[in-house]
Amino acid sequence: MSVQAAPKQFLFTAVTATGARRRGLRAADGRASLADALGDENLLLLRAWEIPAWASGGGEEKLSLNDYLSLNEQLALLVSRGVPLVEALEVAESVVGAKAQRKVRLLRERVAAGDSFADACADVGGFDDVAIAVYRAAERSGDLAPAAKRLSESAKRRASVASRAKTMLMYPAFVAVIGVGVLGLMLLVVVPTLGDALTKANAELPGYSQLVISTGLWMRGHLMLVLLVIGAVLIGAIVGRRTIIPAAGSLLRRIPVVEHAGLSGECASLFAVLAAMSRSGVPLADSLSVSAMTVKHPRLREQLENLQTGLVDGGVFAKLVEDVEALPLATRKLLVAADRAGDLEPTFESLTQEYAERSEEASSRLLSLLGPAILVLVFLFVGAIVLALMIPLMNLSSAVG
Repeated sequence: MSVQAAPKQFLFTAVTATGARRRGLRAADGRASLADALGDENLLLLRAWEIPAWASGGGEEKLSLNDYLSLNEQLALLVSRGVPLVEALEVAESVVGAKAQRKVRLLRERVAAGDSFADACADVGGFDDVAIAVYRAAERSGDLAPAAKRLSESAKRRASVASRAKTMLMYPAFVAVIGVGVLGLMLLVVVPTLGDALTKANAELPGYSQLVISTGLWMRGHLMLVLLVIGAVLIGAIVGRRTIIPAAGSLLRRIPVVEHAGLSGECASLFAVLAAMSRSGVPLADSLSVSAMTVKHPRLREQLENLQTGLVDGGVFAKLVEDVEALPLATRKLLVAADRAGDLEPTFESLTQEYAERSEEASSRLLSLLGPAILVLVFLFVGAIVLALMIPLMNLSSAVG
């Protein structure tokens, strides 16, 4: 079975029927496919530039969380009411975003040609291993609709957390942008201007003040170079984000409040996956094998992989889970009791809810501390610059007096 090639990213310029120019970013198999897609929107392609893989993020383009949620909601609703899967996918294609419509269209064509839905998802791309495993197990048991509903509920929780985090990050981001702007204005305008005035007045400049004033004068005299350096740093951050982001996450996890919030979120996702896969009839060892891949916390992931290996080798879950010390003791004891009682599935669901609430509380606490921390940091930098200018001004005032 052939695998569909990942679409390319194009920056394009097109013209409407009224002559207005349109520019944008679009994924397509090639320039011809791009022209056809734009033609369906009554746009005439004028020029297109293929974006290199490293600049467009490279690799396979994942479905956005909103598209993933919309797709599973439609499948859960329609398939549960007896609508054939091909027709349900046709409806889903009409409710997802423009970028996801191509994938859903390919899914519909593959299913109509006789492929299983899970295999089609794996070949078309954009779905994680958890979703594919859940779909595959659900198709075997004949309950695709309930599986899609559970995946949509999980996606809805993640979308709610992400939306809340974005809202709470607006204030720290606003403070950071304003702070950087104020620092730039002071170094490029205020510091050089006052530095020139102090120099002409023969004011005594301490070494620290001389350093700050010299920095401001140099930046103003080499503004183009400063902008080029900033641009190079931004490009480097974009190109190396696959390395920078994990490294930054590893450093941040050493902060207790960040580690607590991150671990709670990891556990919520872990138990949500285990609950969904257990309901779909996936064996526990297989569920752990897939769910461990979604965990980014290094210690928890390693211990889950050891747990899965132990189960494959014939170990007993109640004994092996005791060694997963990254999980709180109360959680491990609850899992042991649930395994002995034979009700792991509802326990996974209750733990999902519990850790989701913990993650939300810890994230809210962390984000509420972030704003004041950035504000204090900005004031420290601004205060340091103000102090460098105030010291010679006070010395000059004393001398004149």
